Amino acid sequence: PPEPPAAAAIAAAIAPLPRRRDPLVKPSDLAVTELPAEPARSPAGPAPSDPRELGRQRGTLVHGCIEDGLLTPGPATLARVDHTLATLGRLDDEHRRWLHQELLLHLDGYRRAAPPPGMHEVAFQLPLGDGRWLRGAIDLLYRAPDRWVVVDYKSNRGDEAALIEHYRPQLLAYAWAASRILPDVRDGSVPVSAELLFTATGRRVEVLPPTPHDALTTALQRALPAPLGPPPAGP
Repeated sequence: PPEPPAAAAIAAAIAPLPRRRDPLVKPSDLAVTELPAEPARSPAGPAPSDPRELGRQRGTLVHGCIEDGLLTPGPATLARVDHTLATLGRLDDEHRRWLHQELLLHLDGYRRAAPPPGMHEVAFQLPLGDGRWLRGAIDLLYRAPDRWVVVDYKSNRGDEAALIEHYRPQLLAYAWAASRILPDVRDGSVPVSAELLFTATGRRVEVLPPTPHDALTTALQRALPAPLGPPPAGP
């Protein structure tokens, strides 16, 4: 039977108000080139299962260990490996040996290229001025004598020049975010530069020279993907 008018009115009155869903842009959305494929074999040997999935898990594992200061082999790093493999349902000796060896190789690369101390995992969500928001987290942000420096850790192997071109727009987004967060960059006192730290090779490479806030804003507006349309309505 139809709902009584009084009940319908009460339901409408207590219904939650619709919330605006502002679309989010991730720094990785700015990429304009394909991510280069990794070599089939790593120094730890061939991956015992899907190399793409293991590569993604390796990257998350390396980032987590660096963030938590686990930079040398020991029970803590092995426990992280076991946890990762358990979530994949691959907690066996072959996967355990391979992933732990991979982790140790990447942590050694990080130690060889380690940047100065700074702020780790600087999260941000900033308005882009067109109804969208840029959301992400900067791996490391440190103060050099004449600038602030954004550092992004990458565990990929392969052609370094191609990797730099793939990740350059992402680093631009991080540098712009830093320029919005840091007062002395926002007011034009100092610029921001950006570096990639390749944990596979132990190299730290500048991919964005020192750039002031206004120039970063102009470059980011040019690099942003076009909006897909108005945000959807609904709860």
